[in-house]
Parts: sequence; structure tokens; C-alpha cells
Amino acid sequence: MAFITEQKLNEIKDQYDRASKAVSRMKAKAEEQAGKAKTAAAIVGGGMLGGYLDGRIGALPGAKNKDGKAIREGHYELFGFQIQPSVGIGAAAVLASFFDAFGKNTDDVAALGAGMLAGAAYSYGSSTGVAGQKAKTLFGSAPGAPEIIGAQASIGADAAVGSAVPWAMR
Repeated sequence: MAFITEQKLNEIKDQYDRASKAVSRMKAKAEEQAGKAKTAAAIVGGGMLGGYLDGRIGALPGAKNKDGKAIREGHYELFGFQIQPSVGIGAAAVLASFFDAFGKNTDDVAALGAGMLAGAAYSYGSSTGVAGQKAKTLFGSAPGAPEIIGAQASIGADAAVGSAVPWAMR
């Protein structure tokens, strides 16, 4: 009958300890990667949910407020301001996460809210770009918006009256 020497037993124990540590490292890395995937999914899902809410809760084309003023498609009027529902809900989710309002799910709710805000920012940026392309200005057809001439724009000292931009590009 063969016996295991103490030296051989120590070698086996060392091998087991190294293998156990390697498995622990792999498990920790897998959990970290799963957390990243979960956050990415929450952000993308937040963008999609925000778009759905804007379409479902927001105004339909041709909608008007109680004063007869047109409400932008996909927006909601709140205290006289027109906002996308996803902006209000997304901002509330992110703000609530600052106060740890959702316990262990706080990071997930913050990612969902950030996705809603990112979707709204994309929507706003895209519509501003399209308006700028149509009006041949950098920022759409707002009074005093810098005008694009070919690929160049020059700064002029005469700003339009009531413009949010203190100078105009011509």
C-alpha cells in the first residue's frame, strides 16, 4: 500500500489553494462583467422605455394646450413648460438615486434614468440638426441662430433682437 508523504501532501494542498484562488478570481471577474452587461442593458432599456413613454404620454401631432398654443409632438406641458415625459421621469430617477431611494436597486434605477435622459438628448440633438440642415444654420431657425455659409461661418457683431445668441454668424 502506497502512503502519501507529508511533502507530497503539502504540494497537493498548495495546488488546491492556487486552483481555489484562480477560480475565485474568475468568479469575481465574471460577476464584474455581468454587472457591466446589466448596467448597459438598463441604459439601453431606459432609452427605449423613455421613447415609448414620450410616444404614449406625450402629445400627438396637432395637440394644443388650454390656451390654444401648439404642444410639440411627444412632449407634455407641465407648469407652462413643454418637456418630454422621459426627461422628467429620467431626471427624477437619477435624482432619487443620489439619496439611495431604491436600496440595492439604486444603481439599476440610476442607469435606467440615465438611459431615458440620453434618449431624450439624442432626440433633441437630432431634431436640432435636421432643423439646422433645413434652415442652413448651425442651430435651426431660432432668431439669431448662426448661419452657415458653405463649410465656413464668420462672426458678425450685429445680433438679432431677442436672440439667445449674443452674436450672429453670417
